[in-house]
Amino acid sequence: MRWVAVSLVALASVMGSSAAQAATFYVSPEGSDSNNGRARLAEGPATGPVSSVARAVALLRTARAVRTEPEPDQIVLLPGRYALSETLILLPEDSGSAEAPLTIRAEQPGTVWLTGAAKLQGFQPVEGQPYLRTQVNLERGFHVLWVNGKLAVRARSPNRGSYFAGAANVVPAIAGDRLQRPRNPYNVINTQKVILPAEARQALAAARAPEDMAVLVALHSWTSSAHRIVYWDDAKGAVTVQPESLWSFLRFGPDQRFALENLPEFLDEAGEWWLSPKGELRYLPRAGEATASIVAEAPQLERLVWLQGTERRPVQHVRIEGLRFAHSAAWTSPYIDSQAATSVPAAVVAEHARHIQITGCRFENLGGHGLWMRRGSQFNTVRHNVFAQLGAGAIRLGEVNMPGSDADRAQSNQITDNLIEDTGLLFPGAVGIWVGQSGGNLVAHNELKRTSYTGISLGWTWGFGGSVAKENIVEFNLLRHIGQGLLSDLGGIYTLGISPGTVIRSNLIEDVRSFRKQGSTAWGIYLDEGSSDIVVENNWVAGTTGGGLHLHYGNRNTVRNNVFRGGDVAQARRSKRDDSALALERNVLWADGQPTWEREWLDDEITTLSNIVVTSGPPPRTTQGRTLQELQQAGKEQSSVWIKAKEAACSPEVCRLPPAALRATGFQPFSLKAAGIRDPGKLPR
Repeated sequence: MRWVAVSLVALASVMGSSAAQAATFYVSPEGSDSNNGRARLAEGPATGPVSSVARAVALLRTARAVRTEPEPDQIVLLPGRYALSETLILLPEDSGSAEAPLTIRAEQPGTVWLTGAAKLQGFQPVEGQPYLRTQVNLERGFHVLWVNGKLAVRARSPNRGSYFAGAANVVPAIAGDRLQRPRNPYNVINTQKVILPAEARQALAAARAPEDMAVLVALHSWTSSAHRIVYWDDAKGAVTVQPESLWSFLRFGPDQRFALENLPEFLDEAGEWWLSPKGELRYLPRAGEATASIVAEAPQLERLVWLQGTERRPVQHVRIEGLRFAHSAAWTSPYIDSQAATSVPAAVVAEHARHIQITGCRFENLGGHGLWMRRGSQFNTVRHNVFAQLGAGAIRLGEVNMPGSDADRAQSNQITDNLIEDTGLLFPGAVGIWVGQSGGNLVAHNELKRTSYTGISLGWTWGFGGSVAKENIVEFNLLRHIGQGLLSDLGGIYTLGISPGTVIRSNLIEDVRSFRKQGSTAWGIYLDEGSSDIVVENNWVAGTTGGGLHLHYGNRNTVRNNVFRGGDVAQARRSKRDDSALALERNVLWADGQPTWEREWLDDEITTLSNIVVTSGPPPRTTQGRTLQELQQAGKEQSSVWIKAKEAACSPEVCRLPPAALRATGFQPFSLKAAGIRDPGKLPR
């Protein structure tokens, strides 16, 4: 019996030791990487917190090396600013398990900054000049600068808006050539040379050496590009740029917009900055910014955190909670983009990462995208985060290319209850939430506002080719002030390619605006090239430059029980008849004086019936002038009814329509009070 008693005691000791193996490491800006990190406060020599997260990760790896089972380890960051000198990398060996995840968290949510910037101070006035200056000694330069928490503007002309290339550039591009490459001499000229209007000529002529430093930033229909000026022909008022533009200048119309940047002569408005080749930083302070109080953040790291798994060994079961990610770098010139700023880096990247949870974090003041769940990212959760003041977009899922295997797919992720605002500050073609070759994702209850381009984008296959962007659910999102009139050819929610199982439902979309003078326009829900097998239902769309719905071309799409109201051109558009089928049923098409339908609605591949057509002006009509009665005579809009606006009242919260119209069509009124973030009190401040 004595042996049994001793054995039980020994067993209890082992079990207690095993339970005690869960490790917590503390990190503090005031700590030292020579400490053991085991205590929040120093308790003796070499005790207390470490000073870097990377050191805490390294210590945790050492502690785990002697274990046989994972434990619920933690890395706790005490309040302060953590300047990262290199990317923080989490590897497969840093994984937790479902029962024992690794948690990296702020001790006090919202008080920990992980920044990729060097802090610049010591600004001094310059006699006879309005700007302040300081000397910068950085191995890498920078294209982005944040001053006192606000994005500063690289010295530019004009200070507001853009120049217009105008009719002086008369060399035509080849119509229909999607990517304007040098297969024709005219295209070579149009992608390398711009004849400047008078105001831009004067601005450039005043510069001492434009060929050495000047940058031309162009806005194309749905994207932007930035080029070095390599030759300035003062006599002809023309510039030659490199690299060549992907889209020829004036490809989308005569109102080609551009600006000039990065010359000291352009430093003439508060909030602008300029960096000389020798490291002299000049800054023109804003009102109320005293010299001694100016703190500039010059981003040096493109990627702050990288969860770096492999196809065979993913990073798994890691929780990141309550952190603030700030000041990532992005090199804004030269910059060439096809669409959606897909070449721009992200501050936090997950690759072959599974069961990762990112909650309660802030992604702010970033040069590029916020978060990119890349290849092999599966079963991850991104919830209750804030993405604000971003150079590009907020969240990206998947790749532009098809995955090579099932393990390589980005799929089955949940993006819910996030606030996204003020995106595309440096790369206006970026998307708020971009889902590329990725399927089975849930994008729900997010709030997006003040984006520079499309709000939510699904799919990355043009036409009817292969795609894995299937079974994505986009629901109960709140989207407002999308596009803001900056670019063209955009949507509140935008889709591409064959997408069986994809559902877009119960989203509230308001105020989707495009630039009206170049390229196409803006729609609330935009089913672009090849979009097929998609269900669009119970959405409220109001206030768009183009219309509530646009089908470019695609098959087997069902659009039912939505409200499309207040499109400046029409409420619903269909662009291409060939290979393009759509069922438009039981919707409310509400025209506030505009046409109801635009373009192709009469062929056999389109089913339009049982819609409630509301007008506050003339009777319903197409943009070609056909009336509702003519459409019905042609076999379209059967069982549809027309009512006048004074007979109805419709808002996102409640839709009151005549009972007879509801009985005749089967439209079911809905409320979108639940759209947007659930429990916004959980968002970090």
